[in-house]
Amino acid sequence: YAESEAQEDFENKMTYIEELLGTGALTMNELAETIKTQQYEISQLKKENALLKTKIVKALSQGFKL
Repeated sequence: YAESEAQEDFENKMTYIEELLGTGALTMNELAETIKTQQYEISQLKKENALLKTKIVKALSQGFKL
């Protein structure tokens, strides 16, 4: 169910982006820049997540409880 909901949400967003591009409200360069920025932010979040997971594993191995 969650997967089909995510697919529907994605399709709705793609339709909206296509409309923005079609009307000129959004340029391809703006879209590309937005995507690059989001990819960078996702990369940073993945690094932070990995660091936090490492800290949790270390804390658990030292006897701390969650």
